[in-house]
Amino acid sequence: MNANIASKITCPHCGQLTSTESGFCDECGLELTTQALKPVTAAQLMATGELSKNTGDKLICPFCGAALRPNARHCPNCGKKLPRDTTKPAVVEQAPLAGSILRPGLVIADRYGLEGVLGEGGMGRAWKAFDRHLNKYVVIKTIVTQDDTLRDELRKEAEFLINVRHPNIIAVIDFFTVETELCYVMEFVSGPSWADEIEEPVNRKLVLPMSAEQALTRVKGLLPAFKYLHGLNPPIIYCDFKPSNVKSMTLSNGDQIEVLLDFGTAYRYDPDVPPKPARGTPGYHSPQAAHPDWRDDYFTIGRTIAELIGMAEVHTEQYRYTLTPADQFPWTQYDVSLRYLVELLTAPEREDRPQNVDAIMAEIDGVMGYVKGQKPDAAALARHRTKANFQGVTLETMRAATATGLLTGTAKIELPEVPATNPASTILLSAQEAYHQRDLTRALLLANQAINNGGGAAAYVLRALVRNQGGNLTDAAADLDQARKMSDPQIKWEMLLAEGQLLENQGQFEKAAETYQQLMALKPGDHRGRLLLADLYRRSGNILQAIAEYRSIIQARPSVGQAYLGASRAYLSNKQLEEAIKVLESVSSRNTSYNEVMMDLIALYNERALNGTPESLEQAARAIDVLQENGVESRAFYRLVGEFYFTAYKVAQKQDKIPAVNWPDNPVKSMSDLSRENERAWRDYLARDEDADREDIITNRIMSARSWSLV
Repeated sequence: MNANIASKITCPHCGQLTSTESGFCDECGLELTTQALKPVTAAQLMATGELSKNTGDKLICPFCGAALRPNARHCPNCGKKLPRDTTKPAVVEQAPLAGSILRPGLVIADRYGLEGVLGEGGMGRAWKAFDRHLNKYVVIKTIVTQDDTLRDELRKEAEFLINVRHPNIIAVIDFFTVETELCYVMEFVSGPSWADEIEEPVNRKLVLPMSAEQALTRVKGLLPAFKYLHGLNPPIIYCDFKPSNVKSMTLSNGDQIEVLLDFGTAYRYDPDVPPKPARGTPGYHSPQAAHPDWRDDYFTIGRTIAELIGMAEVHTEQYRYTLTPADQFPWTQYDVSLRYLVELLTAPEREDRPQNVDAIMAEIDGVMGYVKGQKPDAAALARHRTKANFQGVTLETMRAATATGLLTGTAKIELPEVPATNPASTILLSAQEAYHQRDLTRALLLANQAINNGGGAAAYVLRALVRNQGGNLTDAAADLDQARKMSDPQIKWEMLLAEGQLLENQGQFEKAAETYQQLMALKPGDHRGRLLLADLYRRSGNILQAIAEYRSIIQARPSVGQAYLGASRAYLSNKQLEEAIKVLESVSSRNTSYNEVMMDLIALYNERALNGTPESLEQAARAIDVLQENGVESRAFYRLVGEFYFTAYKVAQKQDKIPAVNWPDNPVKSMSDLSRENERAWRDYLARDEDADREDIITNRIMSARSWSLV
């Protein structure tokens, strides 16, 4: 016991008890034969000239730059435990940056020990350093400049950035200068950056791109940071968003978040004063980078998405501001909405890009649905992208294709909400409601009122849509011309919609398809332009293209009932009855189009029963029960009920017995009962539809069943 106590002494450096066996303090690592040392700083090292000596064949501490004796296990200056390879002379791997005195081994600001360079740009470097006050690693971003005015401006920006706090942003925690070099101190996040994840570590070539779904998920996780920065007063423009400036960080609760690194090039937006020097990295920044605003950050987001999914050409001069062709990798691997999204974000003009983060979020959400789980499939993608053929398609054939035998009419498209700033917004909202309900007389009256009350281009476009639906194509075209003269960028989508509908009714189907594709490009995550295109494909006989588009919508937006209806009708046009039924049976009862889906299913079940599956009558009966419980009383529904009973009569006639069905209204136990219910159903329909062909129904539906039951 006494021997052990005697072998311990008080360390002259840290004041703690330590054994003397190793010759070094167990706590701080100081060599016990030396005097207590005060750590020296970079300035002191430069003043004594020791810095130049330490980079030769002598050993130095990789944390603070102090001289080491051979076989030292702890640094006598900073006290840190030394790595094993300090037995070899230290070598500075990076060449000194022009105008910079910083290098590994220095302690700057009496606090930060430089360990190595993490990355390098045109204006400075990012260093990994050890904060000796807080005992943790930090990142120091440096900018070299000889311009005193610029240093003052950057210092003011740094003072502002120190107060920026957001979960998706690495905080700037300190700022100082070393001679002509400005140093931003930021929190250190370990682990690879996005660039490290996709690039080969030595030559930095893009070798492992992310899937589109993964890339969009990552970018979406960072959008709140941009919303926060752009919402400050004044807004902060990040300027340099790229894969190497983002890392994924795991929180203490296990959640993973994306964090923005390196705020050394961030800029406090001033509409009158551009930043000096210009900010950003070639290949990522926009053509307006000399004086960026928030929409130029959106440009960098688009370029980053392109690189993450495999477009390595972002770094080439040829594609500095543009994308590689659409028929090349990576665009051929994914749904076309992905390229539309990147094109939207990287539009040459700011006004053509999204105007706020919420708009980007909405489009990304939609596009993620289209690319979810999507894997490269050359055959499927080639089939999807096979150009539609409109040769031989006429207005007559299109109208014939619209009458599917189920429900008639083209896709119903909800119009965008009218801005409250429009002087006639209340009238326009009422006109839109009438248009959606196909009350064209009232919609036209209200559109006229909106025009007279200053509704502007929006009112003319709405009137063009109403007139187009009513077949008044000449006046519809005149309204569109008037709207174009007013040049309102807020209604660009509605203009394209009206133009596409007009072209379709004029028989210019190929141009109409191109216009609907422009709708898709303007709102890549939206389903409406794609639904119009799919409907046009179906009615023109381009069935495979139609099914592909409908299926894309169903995957991305399961709530869009019209996509299920369109897909079912496309399958039916292709004589795929079972597929037509299957797609409708997958619709949720919570879908807003559920009643319409049930009505189509009744017709399909009737057809399947006539094709030799009488059990389908039971499914049709259940669908009728559901619609009755939902309060459906439309003329189309009553006609379908009549067809159900007439189908049951034909099946009974063929089998010479009553089908086993839980009848929706009155029980049917005999042929006379079935004849009676068939007649009752058809008379209920005739009482509600004044335009019905009464003679045909009485002769071929009522009397034929009555006479056969008597026999």
